[in-house]
Amino acid sequence: MRDLASQKILSSKISHYLSNFLVIGLVVGIPITARAQSYGKPLAGWPESALASGGSCRSTQAVSEIEGKIPQLVNSARWRELETVGDQLVRACPDSDIGYHWVGVSYLRQGRSFAAIRAFEDSLRKREDAGAHLLLAEAYYELGQKQFFWEEIEAAKKIAPQQSGVYYLAGLFCFQTEQAYEKASEWFRMALEKNPKHLLAQCYLALCLQAMQQYKEAESTLLAAVEAASQTDIQAVTALQLLVSLELEMNQPSDALNHARLAAQIAPNSVKVQLALGKAALATHDQPAALAAFKAAAALDPESAEAHYLLSRVYTAQGQDQMAQQEIATFKRLRQLYHGSFE
Repeated sequence: MRDLASQKILSSKISHYLSNFLVIGLVVGIPITARAQSYGKPLAGWPESALASGGSCRSTQAVSEIEGKIPQLVNSARWRELETVGDQLVRACPDSDIGYHWVGVSYLRQGRSFAAIRAFEDSLRKREDAGAHLLLAEAYYELGQKQFFWEEIEAAKKIAPQQSGVYYLAGLFCFQTEQAYEKASEWFRMALEKNPKHLLAQCYLALCLQAMQQYKEAESTLLAAVEAASQTDIQAVTALQLLVSLELEMNQPSDALNHARLAAQIAPNSVKVQLALGKAALATHDQPAALAAFKAAAALDPESAEAHYLLSRVYTAQGQDQMAQQEIATFKRLRQLYHGSFE
C-alpha cells in the first residue's frame, strides 16, 4: 500500500495535470472546470430562458438581448460582468429563476461561496432545477460542508437521475476531500454509465485505480479516453498527460514518449506538455529530444524553475558543465520565488 507521502504526490499530480488543461465554460449552469466538466447537456440544456421559465418579464426584447450576452461572458470567464447581467435579469424578470441562477454562478466563480448559496436558494424558490442543486453542492464543497453537499447531490439526483454530472461531482468529493478512492471509483463508474464519453470521469477513475495500484486497468481507462477524444481536441491532452505519468511510473518509457509526442502535437505551446515530453525522452535516454523539449518549456515560460532544473540535468549528462551551472543558478534564483519540488 502507498504511504502518506505517496498519496500527497498523487494529489499534486491531480492539480498539476487536471488544473492546467481545462477550458472554462458552462453546461446546464455547471462549470467546465477542474471541479466539474459535463453535468448535463450542451447549450440546449442550459437553464431555461427567463422568457420561458415562469413569471412575467418587463420587456421581451430587452431580456433576449441581455441573455444573448451570457455565453460569451461565461466562455471568457468574465464573472463580474456576468454578475451585472444576472442583476439585470433579476430586475427585468423578478418572478423568474434565471437571473438569480446567473448571479449565483458569477459569485461562485469569484470565490464568494456564501453569496452564491443565497443566490441559488433564491433561484430554487422560483423553480426546482437540478443544475441549481449541483451548483449549491459545489458551493458547499468549497466550504467543506459535507452534510449539505450530500443533501444537494441527492436532490439533483432525484430530479435528473440520468445526468452524469451528479455522479461525477459526488466522486470528485470522495476523491479529493475524503481520499476514499474505492468509493470515488464507484461514483465515476456510475457517471460513465450515464455518459461513456465523460472525459474527466475517465481521468479521475484512472487516478483512483492508480491509487489502488490497479495500474493496468488505469492504463486501459486512459487509453480509452484518448481513443474517444478527437486527435485535435485539447481535452485529449488531459488524458494523455495522465497516461504519460502513469506509463513512466509503470516503467514503460517508450509508450510514455509516444503519448507525450501526441500531446505535443495537439498543444505545442503548453509548458506542462513540453516538460512531460522532455521527461519521457529523458527516460528513453534520448538526450537531444529531452533538451529540445526542456528548452521549449523554458522559452514558453522563462520563470519555470522546473524547466531550468531539468535543463541542468541534461547538460550535466552531456558534459556541458558551464551550461549546467548557468541553469542551476537560474533554478536557484527562481526557487526562492516559487517554492516546489522537482523530480
